[in-house]
Amino acid sequence: MGKYIDFVVHEQADPEQTGKHILQHLTVNRLRAKKPCVILVVGDSGEGKSFTALKIAEVVNNYYNVDTLKTINDFIVYTPLEYTQKLDNILHNNEKRQDIKNLRVLMIDEAREVVRSHLWHSFINQAISDCNAMSRRIKPLVIIVVTQFVKDIDSAVRRTITYYGKCARPLTGSTRFDLFRVWKDDHDLERPKLRKRKVKGYIISKQKQYSLYTPEFEVHLPDKKIINAYEHQNFEAKSKILRKKLEDMLKMLEKDIGHEFDKVHALVNHYINNPDNLRLIITRRYNKIRVKKEFKQMHDLTNIEVSEFEKLILEKLAQKGLAVEQ
Repeated sequence: MGKYIDFVVHEQADPEQTGKHILQHLTVNRLRAKKPCVILVVGDSGEGKSFTALKIAEVVNNYYNVDTLKTINDFIVYTPLEYTQKLDNILHNNEKRQDIKNLRVLMIDEAREVVRSHLWHSFINQAISDCNAMSRRIKPLVIIVVTQFVKDIDSAVRRTITYYGKCARPLTGSTRFDLFRVWKDDHDLERPKLRKRKVKGYIISKQKQYSLYTPEFEVHLPDKKIINAYEHQNFEAKSKILRKKLEDMLKMLEKDIGHEFDKVHALVNHYINNPDNLRLIITRRYNKIRVKKEFKQMHDLTNIEVSEFEKLILEKLAQKGLAVEQ
């Protein structure tokens, strides 16, 4: 590729297929050149970051004949607790599976709702550094990092980022995904700067004509089976941390006030004080709040306790003027 040309692909009848070919060219070509590829996917909560990252992972998996649905729990790190084991398995194929042998992607999903911000900041920087160093020596990977802010990444580690993508989802319609190539401006050797430019390349028409093209990606939802598998594993991984936090909090409260604390009120207070966690446990149906069935199992609640929780959480949200995201 030329200095400012990132891809050359043939035009497809379906624009979505053209977009997939562009993403494949941007990622797989680096792996074939024995270079890792780090993609930072940012955006506010609810803008479609995780599903966008999943679509990118699916593009890479398809090229290497890896079934995304079967390996979804192998290449996605839902919490920092899973990181070391999953990265090691991808690099060394400890389970001796052919699909893991072909796997070339690691997705670090945002875990800010279950990990304190300073711990998330430390983890994400160490993870990118580790992945870069280890994958260069063993097996080049596409590393997709999902987080809200670019400032979650230290300035030194930002220099290892290949692509920077920003997600924005309108009230209706699909997520818009702008993708940038990150490059180092070293004109001033004393003060080199990190800059970005939109990716661009050539589309080759059926008439063999080359057209310069700057893509604007419109990201449709992944296959429903993949979404269900992702959401189930995401909930399972993060609920373990949430459950442990709540158990520790209840023990402290019981010790402090000398008798058993009302579990429902404790749960309500926890989720009100940590509103990002609500997305994991709550759905809205016909303008009514309902907790997911996994929430009842996770906290061993009776039907009456679930109803009381739904009532109290709605009252607290109304008092605070908070909206519940789906």
